[in-house]
Amino acid sequence: MDDLRRYNKPSLRQPGFSRWRRAATILALLATLLLVVEGGSYLVLKLLMLRSRTVQRHEAKLQYYQDVPWGAAYWREHARFLENWFETYPFGLWRGRPFEGEFTNNNERGERRTTYSNCEGDAPIIYVYGGSTVWGQGSPDRLTIPSDLAKRFSDDGKVVCVVNRGSDMWSSNEHVVDLLQELKRADGRQPNFAIFLDSCNDVLTPFLLRRGIEPPPTPLNKGWLDALAVMHLGSFQYLTGTNTWTLASTLINRIKGRDPFPVPPEPERLGRAVIDRYFQNVKAVAALSNGFGFGYEFFWLPIVAGQHDPPATHAAVEVTRPLVHAAKVDHFHDLTGSYDGRFAIDICHITPEANRIVSQIVYDTIKGNVPAKMKQ
Repeated sequence: MDDLRRYNKPSLRQPGFSRWRRAATILALLATLLLVVEGGSYLVLKLLMLRSRTVQRHEAKLQYYQDVPWGAAYWREHARFLENWFETYPFGLWRGRPFEGEFTNNNERGERRTTYSNCEGDAPIIYVYGGSTVWGQGSPDRLTIPSDLAKRFSDDGKVVCVVNRGSDMWSSNEHVVDLLQELKRADGRQPNFAIFLDSCNDVLTPFLLRRGIEPPPTPLNKGWLDALAVMHLGSFQYLTGTNTWTLASTLINRIKGRDPFPVPPEPERLGRAVIDRYFQNVKAVAALSNGFGFGYEFFWLPIVAGQHDPPATHAAVEVTRPLVHAAKVDHFHDLTGSYDGRFAIDICHITPEANRIVSQIVYDTIKGNVPAKMKQ
């Protein structure tokens, strides 16, 4: 009888156990909800990506790309290339990922294929630096500036190794950092000549992002990089890498619409600082040239601002153009006016027709200074 009473006696721990069970149930439901939202966000992002492949890029509608047989196919492939965009390199650099396609090919070093280039034996090596214009956005491998430059050497019977070191969003700041590392290569394949084709990223990035002349460390969110140093203390920075965060950011940006990119404060002062920084990089390359014995030339590409470009763009061009034009610096060439809007895809990128104009000017400038061998 006593045993029966003890069995039927309510447990003193039962209410507490019940509360823990309810809490565990709530947490399990929340975890399930988060997984469902995260998984759903992943599927939506994939669907948006697949949908974007079916939408014709506005560049493909330009007359030039309607007239060439490869135009539409090139831009479809370029959209696939941009899906993987870049990978990070030491010293805050970034380059496009390896890619194999019909029109676009990047090797394991992030270098775009340069046709007509002969890198066998002791052929002199020419590095061509620049942003996405030099990399060749808007052109198949065979029609980029580096490829057309290599073709001109080849047509003249000269054997050279032209290397496309262009990379999306690179300015002269990244060029100097990358060149320094390439000059220290252990395999001894340092460049004999370096060509720099700049303007857009040096000028427009400070004016459009309104962060002054200091460039962002990489295309990665700076918060990610800073969080790595204190991750052992605990951090929620990882949330910005989730599918849910990415989808929410995408939707918010669509609702907000395009950034109007207003004119930044004190545009004249900013423009002067931008050009001063650029020519400081020219001096840095000159010093490296003296120490390592390579040749170099800098070329300033035209910035063709259209009527629909934002106010900050027009301010950047108006402030910096006279400063560049007035510069009297050795090994520097202002190409402003060498082509106009008829050859432009947008404010920075150009068609293969303009690539040929640029490569002709570059070739005429450097052909007597590159110790190229004649073909046998």
